[in-house]
Amino acid sequence: MVDIYYHMAVPPMIYNLLLAVFIPVVSLGFVFNIALLMTILTTRKLRTDPRNSFIVALAFSDLSMCTFTSPLTLWYTLEGHWPIGEESGSSANRGSGNNFMRASAS
Repeated sequence: MVDIYYHMAVPPMIYNLLLAVFIPVVSLGFVFNIALLMTILTTRKLRTDPRNSFIVALAFSDLSMCTFTSPLTLWYTLEGHWPIGEESGSSANRGSGNNFMRASAS
């Protein structure tokens, strides 16, 4: 029998708890942000309201957080180190900062 927890930086109970929290939050965040963007971008009345441009910017920012930053953060937390190289680590760090910059710039 193979122990899947041998290389993890957290105990198995915390590992399972993090997965149980992260996966639904990221999945629901992705689905609801796609639904929000589709609703606003396909409805003429909502598309022409200037207040919705801020909501669209926040939805795009949150969508990129759910797609890239949160899964990579979970991976880093569970592994205890950055397993995919130095350059990709600094790129991911810049990417998470860009999410906040985009949301606040709108």
